[in-house]
Amino acid sequence: MSSGEVHKENFEDTIVLNDKIKHLYDEAIDILGISLSIFDRKNEPVIISHNYPEFCIKKCNVHKDVRNCHLYNIYDEYMPPHYKDPFAFVCQYGLRVFVMPIIINNSLVGTIKGGHIRIYDESYVEFKDELDLDYELYRKIQIVHQGRIMAILQHIKTLSKNISYYYLLENTEMELYKKEEIIKDIAKNELLLEESLRSTKEQVLSIQINNHFLFNTLNAIASLAIKEDSIKTYESIIRLSKIFRYSLKSSNSIATLNDEILFIMDYLELQKLRYGERLSVNINISENAKSARIPFNFIQPIIENSFVHGFKNKMDNLSIQISCRKNQDKIYIQVLDNGTGLEEDEIEKLNNMIKGQTENFIISGLMMIYRKLELLHHNNFEFKISSKKNAGTQVIIVIPAIKEEL
Repeated sequence: MSSGEVHKENFEDTIVLNDKIKHLYDEAIDILGISLSIFDRKNEPVIISHNYPEFCIKKCNVHKDVRNCHLYNIYDEYMPPHYKDPFAFVCQYGLRVFVMPIIINNSLVGTIKGGHIRIYDESYVEFKDELDLDYELYRKIQIVHQGRIMAILQHIKTLSKNISYYYLLENTEMELYKKEEIIKDIAKNELLLEESLRSTKEQVLSIQINNHFLFNTLNAIASLAIKEDSIKTYESIIRLSKIFRYSLKSSNSIATLNDEILFIMDYLELQKLRYGERLSVNINISENAKSARIPFNFIQPIIENSFVHGFKNKMDNLSIQISCRKNQDKIYIQVLDNGTGLEEDEIEKLNNMIKGQTENFIISGLMMIYRKLELLHHNNFEFKISSKKNAGTQVIIVIPAIKEEL
């Protein structure tokens, strides 16, 4: 497969390619099997794919200049919080082109664009005269259904993150070396850190961890090292190491509720290093629920959602409450925050998006949780989100208790 043509130019505050980032792009192309290009923040091509459908080549001459496809010329304001997720444009022939911003330090530095796919089996007869289509070429364009679209979007989002993480690591490397106090703290705890990292490395090798997860971890450690000019840096790395080890258990789709709560407590301890006394946490889990078997890592994204959205414009008196109980054959889980909350129409829109009742190409943590519960329990579960403006948000999940395997 052709991996694309590279245009190497240096722009300030924009994406700069090297062999490693080019390698990440090639890996993504091999997996996706669709045309995909990368542009800088000025919408100038950086890497251009040549894997276009014959239909697009004939109709729009995209092989000569990808911007002959008008979807690549659409300018949008990629402003927070929307610019961190993929979305799509549709051309006059019903073909989708996905767009994924590349964000570094909360600034747009480039975009990933591509697709040229159909998601519906549109009737050729309805518009062949109006658009003068070449039916034989049009039929060759692959129809991609919803399940694979989600996978494609996840891979595109991962590519964007990997480029961002690698770029950040390269640019913060010299900063790390200049942090003498941080280096001394790490050196003092070298033996403990090496033991923790050795255990992590064994788990990484056992499941052949992919590059994007490794970049995530290294970037988190680097960010903490830069921000924490004290012994707290060491504590942060140890906490992160524990989270890292637990995450490596992802090959197991089921975990005990107690293990999940311990994992969440480590995550919240990291958040407390950031928020300090401004954050209060209350966890209440009934004794009979601790051994309950639940889907692996499906509570933490809900809590993370509180920090990303609920506390976005709230500075003080942040509160997270988690309660879990078991009643007969049901597990009841409640996550409550006192964030900014949502209006009634916003909640309705969010619930519809999570349940797939609207056509939306944005992948959210809540949507992935819902899909995971749907795959495991079909329709035998409850997932309710309620919120009130300036009064917080509540998520209630009710799932069947999973029986022990014989």
